[in-house]
Amino acid sequence: MNVIFLVASAVLLASAPAAADDATGEGGFSMQALGKGCKISEDLKHNPSVLLTELQRKLAILDEHRQLQDLLEATTNCTTGFQEAKEALAKILLQDERQLLNDYQAVAEAVLKAASAGAYWAGGMDEFVATTKFLTTGDDGPSEVICLAKERGGAKTATGLKHTDAMDGTPVSGCKPRLPTTTSKKPAEILQDSTLSAATDVSKIYTLVATQAKCPLTKVGSGNYHKASSGITATGFALGSITMTAQNSNAAPTSQSLGLKAKTNGVYDGKENTALADALSLARSAQQALSGIKLKLSETLTDDSFDNNKNEQTIIQAMYPTKNAAADFPQGLPAEAKPRYDN
Repeated sequence: MNVIFLVASAVLLASAPAAADDATGEGGFSMQALGKGCKISEDLKHNPSVLLTELQRKLAILDEHRQLQDLLEATTNCTTGFQEAKEALAKILLQDERQLLNDYQAVAEAVLKAASAGAYWAGGMDEFVATTKFLTTGDDGPSEVICLAKERGGAKTATGLKHTDAMDGTPVSGCKPRLPTTTSKKPAEILQDSTLSAATDVSKIYTLVATQAKCPLTKVGSGNYHKASSGITATGFALGSITMTAQNSNAAPTSQSLGLKAKTNGVYDGKENTALADALSLARSAQQALSGIKLKLSETLTDDSFDNNKNEQTIIQAMYPTKNAAADFPQGLPAEAKPRYDN
């Protein structure tokens, strides 16, 4: 039998060469190993509240935009000078407003997709852990059924998290089947590299079977699961993040991982075409979209804004209304235009 965890979005592939104590290889799943996936689940369940808080914070930019509009209108009504500057600011505000509306539309879509994909995979992972816990009839003893073992991967099953035991304070506490409605977490605390790296380092998730402490989810043998050419030869858990495939003999798994790829181009990604891969990718996209929302006029009014804005055609056209910004200033505003810009 071959156990492969494709906890997909940052893919962990590693080998576990140890043979089972019993040739039937019907041990449970290591709570220590699954806990690394549960930390990802916990983050994904907090992410909707984190994204909502960030979106609300970004929406406050509209208030800043309206205040600038009111200030510009008051300046126009009370003064007769600085006409070029006022026209430039009015055009920038209009351009900002259009861009903000486009950005909010894109961000709302990205946030909804990230929240739904993350909660969807987390629910699948939580349900799998809950199932292994439900099937664990005792916390110790060789005659008990143990599917959620307290031992590390590769160790012999001896104790389990009993179905009546609390998950609080255990490695799998992140898989408690509840979706938080609020959170104190910040964006930088969600899906940190340390969390994904820890999952990538997992190379053994399966415990060795004791004489009687077998798990029905990993049953092998003629007429049962996971034996080639007899019974079910492949199963999947946690929305495909965990897959088990039969070998030609009733052997312990020879390859075990949480299914994340090594860090590539600065990010961890999951196994292709899996729900976790979608969740992680969409979470990144939502954060990137949120970080892109800003009020351009705030940058225009900073002390070093000339270098930042010398290629902005809206500003150039407002400063030189009789010229063609693109044709007459292909390299942007020249240095000698800075005094005019500052005024």
